[in-house]
Amino acid sequence: MELVTPETVGLSTDRLARVSSWMERQVSSNRLAGLSAMIHRKGHTAYLNCTGQMDAEAGKPVTEDTIFRIYSMSKPITAVAAMICYEEGHFQLDDPIAKFLP
Repeated sequence: MELVTPETVGLSTDRLARVSSWMERQVSSNRLAGLSAMIHRKGHTAYLNCTGQMDAEAGKPVTEDTIFRIYSMSKPITAVAAMICYEEGHFQLDDPIAKFLP
């Protein structure tokens, strides 16, 4: 996978460094054993970072191809779908719920 300079897709290298710092803090504080993050924009990968361990007992680090179990994904998927509908003008965030549900 080829990484592009974040600025070429409208992102800031300095601000993305904050993501890396946050990730390192999560691992160093033992909140998470390991994690990875990727930001893909305008058809290009502008950020990819892996930190921590995928198997702490074996000392195996998180890599680009580490497989994670993901639980309870219905809420984030529903939220993304709702924001897409919002962007397309199907509703306003301050619309009363009675407009959609009897």
